[in-house]
Amino acid sequence: MKTSFKLAFLLFCIAFLESCLFQMGSPIYVGEKDSCNFAVNQHSGQGLRWNGDKFPISFYVHHSVPEQAKANFISAISHWNLAWTDYLVNQGLSPFPLFVIVDANNLYNGRPGGDNNNFLFFIDHKFSRYDSNPNTQAITAINYSGPEIKDTDILVNNESFKYYYDRHYNTEITLAENQMKEHRRIASSQSPEYRFKLLEQVKKWFKLLLKPFIKHKAVRKIATPSPRIPRDKVDFPSLIIHELGHVPGMAHVHQDEISSDHKSHYRSRKKSSSKSERHLSVMEPRLSSGRARREVTAYDLDSLFCAYFNY
Repeated sequence: MKTSFKLAFLLFCIAFLESCLFQMGSPIYVGEKDSCNFAVNQHSGQGLRWNGDKFPISFYVHHSVPEQAKANFISAISHWNLAWTDYLVNQGLSPFPLFVIVDANNLYNGRPGGDNNNFLFFIDHKFSRYDSNPNTQAITAINYSGPEIKDTDILVNNESFKYYYDRHYNTEITLAENQMKEHRRIASSQSPEYRFKLLEQVKKWFKLLLKPFIKHKAVRKIATPSPRIPRDKVDFPSLIIHELGHVPGMAHVHQDEISSDHKSHYRSRKKSSSKSERHLSVMEPRLSSGRARREVTAYDLDSLFCAYFNY
């Protein structure tokens, strides 16, 4: 009897250990998706999410990351935060940032893994240890428990690809940040503080009441893609914006997964988009060399809102 009990307990422990090892470092975009286009726990089928108190999600930059890549990464984080802030304000909600850089000069010598920290790594040798597909430009690895994301690591394949780092992109994002700050400053200075707050609250109430009848404003375009990306290089801002989309839990978006009604709806909200950026989502899986895909779209922001407000 005791022997049978010990054997059963041992088999249970082995099964539990395999489950933990399987979860740790699994690419976030692998597997099925839920109704918000978010990845799911492959064992339970539950949609993967961060706890709300984890926002903004803190990121470290590994010392393997080149300085130019680091600058574009910081700008991409600001890009996501600006787009998300603008989206929430248009929804009549109080904004909050998605990401924050904790330490851009980290001396961490470890490897990707479930350490409850989020890192950007550049992998110079044997990227195949993390992804066997030689055409993979980068992956976002996830450590999760049940439906809750614990940490993520972005791994860039610096072994097989050359990247285009764009200083102009950094300038565009800085300008967009300054414009938003100035807009808020002007709005605050136009009326007494208490009156301004009351007016804003009334606007929020009306927006919530009339939400079913009001068309969303078009998502403001923040950054213009560089027109001269070398054909033999991958646009790093486009790549890293895509990978940052995986961090909250977003899965890949394929064109054939979006209904024709949705396509016409989102394209009608992107009339101001540059002809050089023809995409419905930054989460489309393929990014060709020499092409840009930097604009965070309404489809992307709607997916985030669905996952963290309406799921």
